[in-house]
Amino acid sequence: MTSTTSAGPFFFVDLEGDRLVVVPALAGASGPTKVVVRGQDPPTADASHVVPAGGHLRLDLGDVWPLPSFSVRLEQERDDGTWVELRPYTSLRGAGDFDRDVITPGTWGVHESCVAVLREPATRKVVLRRAVAAGGSTPFTYPAAHDAELVLEFNRRTDEGVGLGPRVGPTLRWSPVALRGAPTRDVSEHAGGLRAAQREDVTLAPRALVRAGEGPLRTEGFVGAWSGDEPVVEAVDFVLGRQEMLFQPSVPEPEVRPGTVVYLGRPHSSWGHFLTQGLARVWYAQRHPELPVVWDSPGRLRPYQQQVLDLVGVQNDQILLTEPARWERVVFPFPGVCIGDYVTPGFVESIGVVPPAPPVPGKRLFLTRTGVAGFPEGAEREADRIMEEHGFTVFHPQRHPIEEQLSEISSAETVVAFEGSSLHTPLLLRDPLHTRFWALTRHRRGAGLFEHIRQAKGLRYETLNFLRSPIRRAREPVDLDLVGLERALTDTDGFTTNLEALEAHREHPAFEPTSYDAHRRMTQVRAGRPQTALTELRLAVLAGDVEHARRLARS
Repeated sequence: MTSTTSAGPFFFVDLEGDRLVVVPALAGASGPTKVVVRGQDPPTADASHVVPAGGHLRLDLGDVWPLPSFSVRLEQERDDGTWVELRPYTSLRGAGDFDRDVITPGTWGVHESCVAVLREPATRKVVLRRAVAAGGSTPFTYPAAHDAELVLEFNRRTDEGVGLGPRVGPTLRWSPVALRGAPTRDVSEHAGGLRAAQREDVTLAPRALVRAGEGPLRTEGFVGAWSGDEPVVEAVDFVLGRQEMLFQPSVPEPEVRPGTVVYLGRPHSSWGHFLTQGLARVWYAQRHPELPVVWDSPGRLRPYQQQVLDLVGVQNDQILLTEPARWERVVFPFPGVCIGDYVTPGFVESIGVVPPAPPVPGKRLFLTRTGVAGFPEGAEREADRIMEEHGFTVFHPQRHPIEEQLSEISSAETVVAFEGSSLHTPLLLRDPLHTRFWALTRHRRGAGLFEHIRQAKGLRYETLNFLRSPIRRAREPVDLDLVGLERALTDTDGFTTNLEALEAHREHPAFEPTSYDAHRRMTQVRAGRPQTALTELRLAVLAGDVEHARRLARS
């Protein structure tokens, strides 16, 4: 771990200690030395400290931040007790180029004592770490010119006080302060934890999709949204602690259009992602049907997407963003849900509008994934057979109209399904729901979005683990303990009685919400020179501009 950075003629930055260290001996001092610190912007009164011969002075970086705004002067003591200048005022800019931020783990759902860690994800190298008390904060100072991308993680503190314990909370893409955008202060508050920002003179450009990176550094492409030349951070969505999109590097020439529009972002093509990310901003459109909405989509919405919008009462004129365009004013509703980060009560209320069907006593429904394109089956066909033998109707949601899906789910006494998109469907139903939901663990183990939906909607919902071996990704085959599942169904009469027998299989997911405000304050809108060049090359390739791509590749 880098703990010090040598720099100025008689001072350096100790990153691990978060201190500026002044060493008069490096300036030739042989006796007691007076260190005089002056702030220049804004001006501050001189502060002086006497350092004994051979000693050094350690100043909190927070007291001399930003470094270029402060300078240090050294004075040497004469035999008669007077002081004379040894070194004139020297700017602390010479200590190096640093960024500084304050990390509050509670902002990211970590409320216990922990160690905050900045790490290079590829090498796992720890760049900086700080112990933080429960409910506390810590300053982070780090080289602004750090070449590697970084992630922020939180670990439990070990009993011995050394090393790092298990990780807690999310893994976050860390955006250096110098690369971040500026959130607008023009934000309106709405019921249910919902908020919206307004920007003037906004240019929107269609996002270019190209998946890059892994884990918290993975992005889905490049979004285009600018107010003047400043990127609009409120156009970005977040998933599992990562920024879903980076920004396009340059503002295009747009078509100018009058009036105000509401930005809804990317609709997403899959059922589960449309019900969450796709509908995350429609709450504002529901309340303002007179305003046109803008979808960042290259083509028409799919029929099922329009059906859902009709169900939840979105009546606005719809604009598909296929070319850069500039509007007088754009409203950016904050997403009511960010997958793995939070679900707001206002979002749940805004789309949970379909009345549930009357309950049918004893009705059992199994929402199967067999027959869904792109998913391996294997043990899941056996699960269909087992559930049917225990009195469940095996229901293929994708084969039925949306209204029928909602009726079948809400009228059932018990619903069982593998974790996945089918368990997003209850979001469309009005509360309260009397159905008891049982989710079979896949890769999320009940955490993140599923737990956030459960809490925000007040569902009777539990997650059970019958995996023989863990899976890490959505499309991995499920290695299911079919014998254990059948035994549990028998012992509980289909998860309806003797439920204490399920204790060994119950998941206990943590509830760790973050906030959109926290994410937008850390949104990366700029990149270093190599990353910008790579972005421009990718966009040229996506646009089919072969000559431009060749020029960029050669340069």
